Amino acid sequence: MLRSFDRQPRLVASTIVTALLLAVSAISPFSSPSALAVPLGSTNAVLLACNNTFAPVKFPLEYDVVARPSANPIAPGASFTVTFDVTVKAAAAFLNGVYTALVGAGQPLADIPITEDVATIVPLTGATGPAVSAKLASTFTIPKPAVVPVTADVNIPLGQVTGTYTAAATGQVSFAFSGDSYMPAIPAAAGPPPVPAKPADPLPAGTTAFGWNIATPKPPQPASLTAAGLQTYTKVSLVNGLVTPFLVCMGGTWTLGPPVAPATTPSSDFPLIPPVGFASFAIGTGPQITDPNATTTVPAATTVPTATTVPTATTLPTATTTPSTSGPSTSAPVVTVPSAPITNTATYTVDCTNNATVDHSTLTYQITATAQSPVVKGTTIKITNQEWKVTVPAALVATLRPLLPNGLDATSYVSLSATNAAPDKLDLDPVQATTPLPASGDLITIIHPADVTFVAAGTGDVVIAYAGSITTVDIPNPPIQAKLTCVPPANATPLLTVKLQGTVLPTTTTVASASASAGPTTTRPLPAPVAASSGQIPRTGTNGSTLLVEIFGSLLIIQLGIMLWSAGQGRRRRRVA
Repeated sequence: MLRSFDRQPRLVASTIVTALLLAVSAISPFSSPSALAVPLGSTNAVLLACNNTFAPVKFPLEYDVVARPSANPIAPGASFTVTFDVTVKAAAAFLNGVYTALVGAGQPLADIPITEDVATIVPLTGATGPAVSAKLASTFTIPKPAVVPVTADVNIPLGQVTGTYTAAATGQVSFAFSGDSYMPAIPAAAGPPPVPAKPADPLPAGTTAFGWNIATPKPPQPASLTAAGLQTYTKVSLVNGLVTPFLVCMGGTWTLGPPVAPATTPSSDFPLIPPVGFASFAIGTGPQITDPNATTTVPAATTVPTATTVPTATTLPTATTTPSTSGPSTSAPVVTVPSAPITNTATYTVDCTNNATVDHSTLTYQITATAQSPVVKGTTIKITNQEWKVTVPAALVATLRPLLPNGLDATSYVSLSATNAAPDKLDLDPVQATTPLPASGDLITIIHPADVTFVAAGTGDVVIAYAGSITTVDIPNPPIQAKLTCVPPANATPLLTVKLQGTVLPTTTTVASASASAGPTTTRPLPAPVAASSGQIPRTGTNGSTLLVEIFGSLLIIQLGIMLWSAGQGRRRRRVA
């Protein structure tokens, strides 16, 4: 009895000191900052259907968009935000076309000022909310090249814009660019040389205006943008501001036609292929999918509150002895993490050899794919939405050009590898693609292999990666079939990391022996870890079979020639506003 009573004051003092230490440590200015998980975003390369108001010819233009939602997945019916970071890509082939047009019209190479650039984004599926626009803050100048043709793309950053939306009850959220690049009727003009009339595009249901208005019946065609045309467009200044074409764009892609002589790229024409949407995020109630490579740091507290007086300890009654009892063990239910789609993009620079000359070439494969994660061992992993963007370097294109007057007619046999899965390698079904060779620069083509499946067969995460490829090319003269074999680099970057379904081991709830200093002890299961997709921010591409080079300038040659000829006759031309 005396021993029990003697321990009580020390027990009370120890408890108070421990509580104070815990309180101080919780607010200490020396506490470490904490990192909050950031919802997984997406990176998207979006081809837009474009036209230009000076010499109307349809063409594609790439906009790169990094989208970050406030939640992923997005709760049904919830309000959420998405921040879009938009960049317009002026591809090397696009710039070379402009320089060719300028030199062909007798103009020296010069800087190309981009005076206006606007991209307007609207919800496409699964959400409602107002349009938002990313805009060029000031003139962006593409400097005069030292030599042509140029080989590097130029990115024109439009900056960030954030939209606020309300999610639907089910489905998937996605977005699209809004605008109007349909062509109005343009009358014929006398030469020299004569310019034939251009009929108007038939407007689809719901469309009431073209993107621009023709101001005069003769070329060059000064044009003003309508409200529809002011949504997504680029204004370029050429020939010291004398020529100021607008590139007007809208969501979707133009239908591709056959190559147009003497050009080597297919034509783009009406009708429009509707947009499929970008920045896609699921609507659901599952756990947040977070980006392991992006965190928001919350700084530690710096203010320590004033200490408070601890009340004097009171004397506790003498403890009584309680017989030891043990309750039955109860198993906690196994907790699983709901499976959700993950999308990722990986880039592989690969070494290739051909059976004709045994030369080595370097190709770049940029692969995007989707799978469900996490999965349970023994279940199927389906790889979907594959997009393989292949870049053939300019040097190899130059070698192929005299051998392939009708373009590249190739069949691709591509492979994927998998760790902790069966089989460990899959050869995908062959994909055939015909791609015109560009006049200069790299050749870029896109293929979409069929879906494939693996089975999670190991004890760890399943890692999917590029495993090699073989491309056969039919050369008409002499009639041979060349074979290009590419091997994966060592320690290839994962394309997808599919988590193996984690579980919480069952724990037991027991009643411990009672004592004067301790009550019943309950052990509870910890919450299951939320699986986060690994790798880069996913990237989604377009659905076209070929990524066309964006050539605007070369399509202006005739109209530039007419304008300069007219200027030489002493007639003044109104500058496009």
